[in-house]
Amino acid sequence: MKKDPFEMSVSELETHVAALKDDLEEVKDEKAFLQRLAKVQVPGHQIERYEVEIERLERKLAEAEELLAQRVRGTD
Repeated sequence: MKKDPFEMSVSELETHVAALKDDLEEVKDEKAFLQRLAKVQVPGHQIERYEVEIERLERKLAEAEELLAQRVRGTD
């Protein structure tokens, strides 16, 4: 079970942020690969799924980075 970021220590948040960055980069790479295959005709709904996932990961990453910054500054 995943822990709520608001309950994570600074160290756990740093790990969480790093994992989110890795996930985001992986999804972006997959989308780029799929787009290169578009010459073979990739359905638009597949590309849209990647875009939705990228947006979701970017939001989660921004929230986690802000929370981490607050914790480091000591302003929960």
